[in-house]
Amino acid sequence: MTDRRIYYTKGYKYQLYARVEHQLPDHFLTYIEAAIQTKFISISLTGLMEFCYSYSWDGPSGPTYDSKDFMRASLIHDGGYQLIREGVIAPEARRLFDDELRRICLEDGMGAIRAGYSHWAVSKFGNSASIENKDILVAP
Repeated sequence: MTDRRIYYTKGYKYQLYARVEHQLPDHFLTYIEAAIQTKFISISLTGLMEFCYSYSWDGPSGPTYDSKDFMRASLIHDGGYQLIREGVIAPEARRLFDDELRRICLEDGMGAIRAGYSHWAVSKFGNSASIENKDILVAP
C-alpha cells in the first residue's frame, strides 16, 4: 500500500527560480575545511556559495518588512544559518553570516540605520534560528 501522507515544513515564503552565486569574503575560508555540497547549497574552497534553482527561504525575519534591498542578504544569511544547523559549518561562523547580512544590505542600497538595526537584531536574537531545525509535519 502506498503512503498517502505528505511530509512538509512551514515557514518558507520565497523560492528561487534561477541559480544564485555569492562570493563570500576571504575570512569565511577559516570555517571551510572542505568543499560543502548539500542538496540546495554548496560552498567551494574559494568561498563561492551557490544556491540551486528552487531553494526556499523565509526572507527577512522579525520586526521588519520584506524589501528588494533585503532579499539577497536574507537569502545568503538564511542559507548560512541552514548550513550551521545541518552541522556542515561551525556555529562560530554565525557571526560572519550576521556581518555579511549587513554588508549585503548596504551594498544593495539599504540605509545604514536599517542595516545596522537588522544586524543588531540577528546578532541578538538569531541564535535559535542557527540551532533549531524546523519540525517536520505530517498530513493527513
